[in-house]
Amino acid sequence: MKVSKRTFFRVIAFASVAVVGAIGLVSVDAAAKTNGNAVSSRSLYATHCASCHGSDGRSNTKRGRETEADDISGGISTAKTIRIVKNGKGDMPSFKRKLTAAQITSVARYVATL
Repeated sequence: MKVSKRTFFRVIAFASVAVVGAIGLVSVDAAAKTNGNAVSSRSLYATHCASCHGSDGRSNTKRGRETEADDISGGISTAKTIRIVKNGKGDMPSFKRKLTAAQITSVARYVATL
């Protein structure tokens, strides 16, 4: 069976898109899990962090002002965030027994986008 160059390149392009799509699905599946359910980084942040640090990370919330929570928007390294989330800091509790290592890393990566 002879295949034209155009058909060949369309198949290659489709396969490439399929592979990239599959990688995207794998990363979603590899998202932090709670009780077997995939939970997005954003929802983990909203559940565990936003009450003090706010949705934008600037800590401009009532609780954030009361506890003098750090502004975490703009430039905290992922490694430092992981360390702080695991161990706590000041009034912030440790989350190493509440979140898995994957969830902590996921939240830290999300914080880097704020």
